[in-house]
Amino acid sequence: MKLSEFPYSRPDIKSLQDNFATHIIDLRSSSDYAVFSTTLKRINNLRIDFETQNALASIRYSVNTKDSFYSGERDFFDMNAPHYEQMLNDYYRVLAASKYKAEVSAEFGPHFLNKVNCMLDTFHPEILQDLIKENELISKYNKLLASAEVEFEGKTQTLSQLAVFQYQSDRELRKKAADAGHSWFSENSSEFDSIFHDLVLVRHKIAIELGYKNFTELAYKRLGRTDYGTKEIKDFRDAVSKYVVPLSNALRVEQAKRIGVEKLEYYDFLFQFPKGNPFPKGNTEWVVEKTKNIFAELSPEANTFFKLMVEKELMDLESRSGKMSGGYCTSIPAYSVPFIFANSNGSNDDIRTLIHELGHAFFSHLSSKQPLLEYAWPSLETCEIHSMSLEFLAWPWTKLYFEEDNDYFQYSHLLQAFFALPMMAAGDEFQEWVYENPIASPEERNKMWLKIEGKYSPFKSNSSSKYLETGRGWQRVTHFYNVPFYFIDYALAQVCAFQFWAESRKDFKSAWKKYFDLCNLGGADSFTNILKKSNVKNPFNEVVLKEVVEEIKCFFEENKKENGEKTGRIDDFISQ
Repeated sequence: MKLSEFPYSRPDIKSLQDNFATHIIDLRSSSDYAVFSTTLKRINNLRIDFETQNALASIRYSVNTKDSFYSGERDFFDMNAPHYEQMLNDYYRVLAASKYKAEVSAEFGPHFLNKVNCMLDTFHPEILQDLIKENELISKYNKLLASAEVEFEGKTQTLSQLAVFQYQSDRELRKKAADAGHSWFSENSSEFDSIFHDLVLVRHKIAIELGYKNFTELAYKRLGRTDYGTKEIKDFRDAVSKYVVPLSNALRVEQAKRIGVEKLEYYDFLFQFPKGNPFPKGNTEWVVEKTKNIFAELSPEANTFFKLMVEKELMDLESRSGKMSGGYCTSIPAYSVPFIFANSNGSNDDIRTLIHELGHAFFSHLSSKQPLLEYAWPSLETCEIHSMSLEFLAWPWTKLYFEEDNDYFQYSHLLQAFFALPMMAAGDEFQEWVYENPIASPEERNKMWLKIEGKYSPFKSNSSSKYLETGRGWQRVTHFYNVPFYFIDYALAQVCAFQFWAESRKDFKSAWKKYFDLCNLGGADSFTNILKKSNVKNPFNEVVLKEVVEEIKCFFEENKKENGEKTGRIDDFISQ
């Protein structure tokens, strides 16, 4: 079947609760481990059915938020997901107290019970109504964002479609497009502030009810961070400030000179070359056809995977009215397939986003053989290694998309990936402050965002934008609303992805094998253990970040100078 043919049926929550309860009784009364293990797998099958219907409802709502039926189904899961979480909590408590823990670890590996113990600390029946409220607020934010439509250049544009103008060589056009987007956010800024304020308060309330000092501690548990905490993250942010920010600022100064402006403004950040940024040479359908060639040549497994994605229509890539913002990859457990969601707008970000999400999807495809849902995905920073690394491993084939402009794409790709690190560190520090000060007013939060943003992006000025000057630029980061503290995971993963980039330039076969082996580990271990098993250096080691920064600095220098003379297409383009 194709995705559109996958049948959807709203789960019967009462029946699911009864079945869970029966199996939990069976777990408690199991006379031997064989019976216990069989019952555990039956619970896993119940979960597969529920999570499949949840995934289908979510997918069909996100591709068209104007669909009243799936809008109602999204409301159903917002209301009932906490009840499902309670069922899981009851199940996990039995596992944690079982006399068969040694046998469970022997059959499924020790990380399973580590995840169980971690998740036990994130739920108690008393918080059920608060969880429902949190889900409703998240959906409210996403629906508001999906409703954004802006009249620009004689057309009604979504935010994704509007973003493509930031790559145009006409500076005044870039400014007008940026201001048009800011205008929409400004008109809705009070509602964005209100939703976030309510989210912070309900999350703080949940954390206090569970016995935490604040929500930050609970968020780390929710994210399944079993082998590091706030100290390691703070040290990582400090290392970003020490090594990344200085080079980032120098590269921004160079960017300003390159594009011929005295000072970079908010509408210049994405614009890299005087003639304009490189664009793929065809539409979305053409891009998919070219992508077939990449996966056909990467490996037999990659070829099989991409054929599956195309034949089952498991990608929705075009931006359109009513479609949710952003991009994501999810899995549909009962059918052992992933799904990719994106908002293509014709820019080079379309290629980065597609390959990024295909990295997640390829991992999911390989992980479909994992025995438990807990192992279907690892923690999020590991997930982002799969996606960000594949972006760079695709470099030998990006000429298929950009032809004579391929050098410019690769230059700008690496540059944008590097520029993102300080922003991610700023976002994490901002969230930490927010949840340490839950009763702060929206105005105080916005003021703090400007302060923290200035620390990590000292080159940046907001004075020419009334909207950015208010300190509300963070409202465009969906992760702050939907998955708190996820943002820094991208930075951790990016440092790992840069390692794959560096190795692939010297020995592609070695880098691909390392990447393939990493994906084949599934979610059966913690972040730092997966790094050890994959021979990837730990980004929490300050020396590792320093080495990565030096490697990137060398790349930009090499692509500008050779034997003391300016040479090569990139530098010819830069110097115009």
